[in-house]
Amino acid sequence: MVVNVGPKDYTATIVPVGQVRSAESDIVKVIKARDDWHIKQASRRKFEYSIEVEDYGAKAVMLQVGVAGGADDSGDKGAWVYLLDRERKVIKKQFTKSNKTVWLNARAGQGELYYVVIEDNDTVLDGRYPGNAGYLEIRALIKD
Repeated sequence: MVVNVGPKDYTATIVPVGQVRSAESDIVKVIKARDDWHIKQASRRKFEYSIEVEDYGAKAVMLQVGVAGGADDSGDKGAWVYLLDRERKVIKKQFTKSNKTVWLNARAGQGELYYVVIEDNDTVLDGRYPGNAGYLEIRALIKD
């Protein structure tokens, strides 16, 4: 299908809902669309989410974890984001003190279980702006 927009032509590809095509024509499968996370209790300073990567029968799969939020007004003024494997060993980690989306990318085994952990041990839990919050998005880049 060709879509004519102003003086330029753009090519569009129709794909199933929940999938998009990247610039390299690899399939991007949304595993978890925007999900909110909150750290607002002393007993729960970690937000954890489990991910099971499907077996796509592809050459390779890149797991992409996007975390927005993380900036706060206390302590180190941010949060840690971890991507863990099935045994809970750290694959990737990143500190964020931005409200922009931070992406962690890692090669993923098909049919494997992973965890995303967002941790903020020093955010103040009372006052005008208590705790820390944001959202995460998880997707798989499938390379055929």
